[in-house]
Amino acid sequence: DSMGHLWAGSEDTMIGVYADGEWKTFDLSLFAGGPAIDPDRPGWVWLSGIDGAVLTDGTTVEKLQLPEAGRGSAPIGNNKAWVGGTGLYRVDMATQSFEHFDSEIFPIIYTRPYFVSPDGLLWFGCDQGLCWLDTNTTPLNRGGVFRAQEGGVPQWGGLPWWPTRAELKVQPGFYEIWMTTPSRGITVLKIAPLR
Repeated sequence: DSMGHLWAGSEDTMIGVYADGEWKTFDLSLFAGGPAIDPDRPGWVWLSGIDGAVLTDGTTVEKLQLPEAGRGSAPIGNNKAWVGGTGLYRVDMATQSFEHFDSEIFPIIYTRPYFVSPDGLLWFGCDQGLCWLDTNTTPLNRGGVFRAQEGGVPQWGGLPWWPTRAELKVQPGFYEIWMTTPSRGITVLKIAPLR
């Protein structure tokens, strides 16, 4: 995280943080996402899972229960984050509220948010590939999909398979999305910002 702590999770819902020379573990009923560094609170991360959306520094835990388990989170600052599920949730931890956006724009079922890029695009994984949603528009009706081949079958164009993880790397005049895909290694997508 922003304080140099190492966070780790396991399949059995245990999450841990290494800070000040020792491991601290706790059970948050997580399975699907995190940690994602909070941009405003040093040492705090967003997590998601059966407990919904979770914001923690390893000592204090703030939770917001959602109608379903959360599947990854993309912090946007001011105690807010995008959390995946069936569609997308924009959660506000300060007011303990959320808005749900269904997948009318995309032919998708489950979403897993990764990050919001400098041009305001929310990037997230889905069963169709790598998706984006322009968070600068009202209503939220502008987006797209970089399609992945079902089953990872080789193809020309598109992604080699759906992304399991994606990271943002900002460069002068553009940004890159570095992704891992099941059994297909690393894929890099170069994006010229929309704005």
